[in-house]
Amino acid sequence: MENEELRKLQLYQLDILKEVDRICQKHHIKYYISWGSLLGAVRHKGFIPWDDDIDISLFWDDYVKFMEVCQEELDERFFLQNPETDSGYFRPWAKVRINDTTSMDKELDFVKMHWGICIDVFPIISIPTKKSKQHYQKVLIILYQIMCFEPLIRSMVKDNKSLKGYLRACLYIPYIGFSIIPSKLKRAVKKRILQKIIDLQEKKSPLCGEALSMNYEKSIVPTQMYGEPVRVEFEGQEFNAPEKYIDYLTNFYGDFMKLPKESERTGHGDTIISFEYQANK
Repeated sequence: MENEELRKLQLYQLDILKEVDRICQKHHIKYYISWGSLLGAVRHKGFIPWDDDIDISLFWDDYVKFMEVCQEELDERFFLQNPETDSGYFRPWAKVRINDTTSMDKELDFVKMHWGICIDVFPIISIPTKKSKQHYQKVLIILYQIMCFEPLIRSMVKDNKSLKGYLRACLYIPYIGFSIIPSKLKRAVKKRILQKIIDLQEKKSPLCGEALSMNYEKSIVPTQMYGEPVRVEFEGQEFNAPEKYIDYLTNFYGDFMKLPKESERTGHGDTIISFEYQANK
């Protein structure tokens, strides 16, 4: 991606973050900029120069509240994407996208869903302190993720013309399995699994993690690391960050103020970008 196009993409994403911040401030929803966005805020006072996305994270209750509030509050320029609002979407976390734009992975261009320029919205869940409950929660999360992947599996079998024959054959078994189960039953089972994951949360657990969206064990951090949001500078604005953001960045990035090698300064992959039309609309 050319520098000029990358910068324009970043500014579009910044507009989404401003809208999210507006909604969260108005409705007293706690959120945190996270991952590379937080690293960029602390190290660069804005985007990491080569970064091409924005990440935010919310504890489960705030995440659910944000999903609900956005139905009425989100400006019509934007679209809240999750498995409930977009039947083609296959991730177990949400995104906020800009309508009539495109930011699409080239290798997934066959998937029929909203592909607008977006930011990621990750849920943080409480992690049980007992290992046995952690194992149970992890198994439930894997099952939930598999069910979320159904639209992708369906698209890969039906719409991906370049898929090799043996891969198509391997995917055909789960495709048939999903196809013979009534949609109403699938939704009920998926909802029940998610509820069991959430029910395993301990109200005052010292542990939490973005376990729905990443490796379970690697996601686990002290709950107090997030704490009360503090405002940090990002692209000349202020947004919420974890209270102990230095601990957060050290935990996930080590010596986070050290710049990576030039060969490692890349974005997230080959992406089709348009600021004027929406692919697969």
